[in-house]
Amino acid sequence: MMQMKKAMAYMFVSATVMVYGEALEAVTITNATTNTVVFDSAGFENDTPGTAASAASPGFWSNGAATHDFVVTGGAPGAYEGSNYMSTTRDFLGAGNVRAFVSPAESTPGDTIHAEWMMYITHPPLSDIGFFFTNPANTNIGQVRIGGNGLGTIQDSWSGTITSNAYQAGVWQKWELDYTIGNANWTVSVDGGTPISFIVPGGAANATGFEHLSFVHNGNQTFYLDSVPEPATAGVLGAFGLAALARRKRLN
Repeated sequence: MMQMKKAMAYMFVSATVMVYGEALEAVTITNATTNTVVFDSAGFENDTPGTAASAASPGFWSNGAATHDFVVTGGAPGAYEGSNYMSTTRDFLGAGNVRAFVSPAESTPGDTIHAEWMMYITHPPLSDIGFFFTNPANTNIGQVRIGGNGLGTIQDSWSGTITSNAYQAGVWQKWELDYTIGNANWTVSVDGGTPISFIVPGGAANATGFEHLSFVHNGNQTFYLDSVPEPATAGVLGAFGLAALARRKRLN
């Protein structure tokens, strides 16, 4: 009987790890109002290093398997979650933007769109890198420039406002973007820091929805993306551990 209980416990832990560990994604976009995932980069941890990242589901990457698109790599810069990362380097032909499309575009006024990813910037940018997002008319309505104005700085491309000490190079950090459809402002936070406010050019008139998030390069710069740690794993395993401890106390 005791061996059977141990076997069942092992099967429970294994199943839990499988449920929460096999679908890691580097970029996730969610409609936080409806609690719906609208873009998921689809388990790149299961891909083969050196190949193009898996097609997203839901949503889609706008570029194919070209060398400047997101590819899966192993080794450097060092593990965060698992052994694979998504990386991209702008090539000398000027190609390098990688776009995460929501399909269909989100357009309900008042809905909040939340995007998150882990990012590792290899060194202080040689030139600007950054990201932007568009409305359903494919109008660029929010843009962040990372670096180019000093180590750790990010800049609102529309207002010109520069925020110092917003991020660090050479470490993994969690980036989060929040945008409420219809609002004239949106925010970015890094590693749970104070949200930094950015403007929507044209104000609420242009804040009509969310179509895609684009990672951009203005120089020959490499950065890596990895999956955001899933707190549910720790929570479920922790609950199991407490239950096991209670059973041991009852048996003693």
